Amino acid sequence: MDPQEISKKPAQASEMRRAWFDFVRKTRQKLSKKQKVNVSHRDAMKAASAGWVAEKAKILRKKKREAKKNAS
Repeated sequence: MDPQEISKKPAQASEMRRAWFDFVRKTRQKLSKKQKVNVSHRDAMKAASAGWVAEKAKILRKKKREAKKNAS
């Protein structure tokens, strides 16, 4: 492995972690509005896990598209 590749992995992991928590925040807001009661972060994480696969795919496609755009 290149030293550059090693340094990229933690950055990518932290980006996805930030994206996950942003998604949980959005899910929490939606649930709180729907249920008319404040929803805990933990409950929001449980609900968000169901839709995370699709959201993660969208994020990865967007990053790939941006990288392709910046490369040319």
